[in-house]
Amino acid sequence: MEKQEKKSFFRKNSDVIILLLAAALCSLFAFLNVFLKIDYRIYDMLLGHTRNVREDSRILIVDINDASIDDIGVWPWNRDIVADMLIRMKEFGAYNVVFDIEYLQKSAKALVPNAWQETQEVIERSKQDIAGVIGQFAGAAAGGGFSGDELMELSSQIVEGYVNPALDNIRISTDKLSRDNDEYFARTLQYMGNTWMTMNMRMVNELDDEEHFDSGDDVSDEQRTFMQSRRYAAERFLLANVDDPAGLVEQGNRLVVQEQTREQSSYRGFYPARYDFIHFADGLGVTNVVVDRDGTRRRIELLHHPDPER
Repeated sequence: MEKQEKKSFFRKNSDVIILLLAAALCSLFAFLNVFLKIDYRIYDMLLGHTRNVREDSRILIVDINDASIDDIGVWPWNRDIVADMLIRMKEFGAYNVVFDIEYLQKSAKALVPNAWQETQEVIERSKQDIAGVIGQFAGAAAGGGFSGDELMELSSQIVEGYVNPALDNIRISTDKLSRDNDEYFARTLQYMGNTWMTMNMRMVNELDDEEHFDSGDDVSDEQRTFMQSRRYAAERFLLANVDDPAGLVEQGNRLVVQEQTREQSSYRGFYPARYDFIHFADGLGVTNVVVDRDGTRRRIELLHHPDPER
């Protein structure tokens, strides 16, 4: 009798039991990312059957390969080298230039070409001038035509009138031997025109926080330049020409961050190229790719919405 009641119970509630088992099985598969893995495999399979992108002979990829490193030197190169490349490309008829290199930090000043030779010439001229004056002073002292006090006065005049100016000339000349490569690179971007710079769509700076700047704390010029770059990029480039009333771009950005960090935090920092460069640029591109949970790079965010809370 009891067995018949159990069979009757399972028979009457079979639909509910099957539904519960299916739900439990689906939950287990979801926990183990089985569905996600199946989705990845189906996507990869379909991608293999898509039409290959036709190469355009007008597009030239300037690659930093072993041959160029052997010829120019180890990477990263000074920005004056890249600036000279832009000038040559302009002369060869290039119309657009797109960078996939992040120019986020200020670079150190560099020596101008032939700096060592020019330094040697300035030092040699100063040595000759000082040696000539000292020789005249020594001859006057040896001739006995001056008293001790007169010699002291004459030596002071020589130091003030000849030696110090010669040393100042060396200092001024050496100051002119350095060049601000960032300024030179910015001028070549303006000369080239039609350039697209880069933007990192993740927080890469510990002081990527406007609360720090609004608190009245002392900040460096580099930090102020960073904030200037970010505001300029947000106002001019990110969504300046995009109509997104449903907020799909922002929603997609947040989902990508959660996918990447495995956390609920949805903050999306972004770090554009320096303001010195982007205010001569026609647009910004991103260097970030989305790494899926299986470690494969399949996607890239084409649009970025700046965090409204930042």
